[in-house]
Amino acid sequence: MNIMKFILTISLSAFMSYLGKDYIINNSDAINLLVSLYSILSGFLVTIITIIGDPSEILSTKNWREAFYMIKKPSTQLIKACCLFYCYFITLILLFISMILPEYGSSIFKLLFEYAYIFFASLALIWSFGLPLMLVQYQTLKLESALQKKRNENNLQ
Repeated sequence: MNIMKFILTISLSAFMSYLGKDYIINNSDAINLLVSLYSILSGFLVTIITIIGDPSEILSTKNWREAFYMIKKPSTQLIKACCLFYCYFITLILLFISMILPEYGSSIFKLLFEYAYIFFASLALIWSFGLPLMLVQYQTLKLESALQKKRNENNLQ
């Protein structure tokens, strides 16, 4: 199922880059919007990575085995968040490169960079829809862990 979602996401991003190129290229408002959007999302994502990577709950565990199992879920979330951050960052880098390439001469390279940044912008946008769910899952995990800790303190199972 995950492979199918990945292939569908890549295909949709490629399709969006093909269709969206005419609307974004040479449209300074659209380019400024992309730069602003992905700059803000990058900062927001760094905050999320910091929150998810907070080791305070893991440090309060009773033994190493409990800590080992508590690390598993946030680690996968951190990897997903880091991949999304890199997608944002690659979008901004490709956008910057396409803006500084001259219009004349190497037009094929400029065209490739334009398609590439629209592709990564589309990919990042699609992946960003999963951020709220990831935060809810992380909060749920923390709440369940806190509840289990209270149960253990009160000798309840």
